Amino acid sequence: MFWSSDPNDFVKVVRIYKLYTRLKFRHVIITLQVIRQHSRSTCTLNRSFGYENGQIWVNSGCRATFEVCSCANLKEVDCDSWDFRFQSCPVPGFVTYVQIKEKRSRSDCILDQSYGSSQSSIWVDNGCRGRFYVCHA
Repeated sequence: MFWSSDPNDFVKVVRIYKLYTRLKFRHVIITLQVIRQHSRSTCTLNRSFGYENGQIWVNSGCRATFEVCSCANLKEVDCDSWDFRFQSCPVPGFVTYVQIKEKRSRSDCILDQSYGSSQSSIWVDNGCRGRFYVCHA
């Protein structure tokens, strides 16, 4: 297993070669994806690998290199574009990552089109309404 060279990165790369293992992280894990599979066994999210309670787990013969997005300062922020108008919602600190957690509108919520971030806030537009995961420094 190895980490990226910058300890401040919130995106880490980790190789797992053990057949059954759990790997604990200090921060909240937001996303986990396979970059390269090393096993013949299939690696399927929530079947042969996944994450919960700050841990990555692997089983059923899955061996792979994973990209792990984690965050030390994770906040959930509600932000709503009413009447298709632009809305900015403040966040304490500098925003490093934003992802929709729960969409509450009929309108699409697409990163950098109808929602995004700008230094110490997130923004929504074009009718996007929802609750967002926001990492901030």
